[in-house]
Amino acid sequence: MTAMTTTADSDGLRRVTGWLLVLGAVTFAVAATILSSTFNWPDILREPPEVVLPAFVAGGTSLVWTWFAVAWTYAILLVPILLGEHLGQLLAIAWSITISVLILRTGILWRWVGWAGLVASLLYLFNQGDILATAVPGFPVFDLAGFIGSSLWAIWLIALGLAVLRAPIRRPTAAAAPAPSHTRS
Repeated sequence: MTAMTTTADSDGLRRVTGWLLVLGAVTFAVAATILSSTFNWPDILREPPEVVLPAFVAGGTSLVWTWFAVAWTYAILLVPILLGEHLGQLLAIAWSITISVLILRTGILWRWVGWAGLVASLLYLFNQGDILATAVPGFPVFDLAGFIGSSLWAIWLIALGLAVLRAPIRRPTAAAAPAPSHTRS
């Protein structure tokens, strides 16, 4: 494989990655907004079953499709949701922190993208109190953490996607590559 083909493949992968990050953030924002406005999510999760179940039944097929859309937006981002919403969000936050730290350590993308990712991830982490309060009565909740955290996280994903698309990729130069060692027996 030539250097030209390798560069073209890398650029194609970079474009696909960038656009999937942007697409995932935008589709999640739309699907979550629809779910919030039509089903009062996530607040309804703190209601007793006699409130939730009739509301779910009243939502009908369109509510089921909305939940399905929200779940698939995570799949676009390749965040596995194996045991429910809380684990999925924690994995997404862990992924975001990892990517942000890598950006800051390597300088592969603009540093502000790394710092913004850390801030957004921290705020999104505060939203976990809202989710835990649905199962643990009295767990402290920061009411705006869900809205602010998820909004900033989505904006960060868009910025990350655009940074992947636009930032110059720093490739090792020939001078930085280790010299091959030759030994004779």
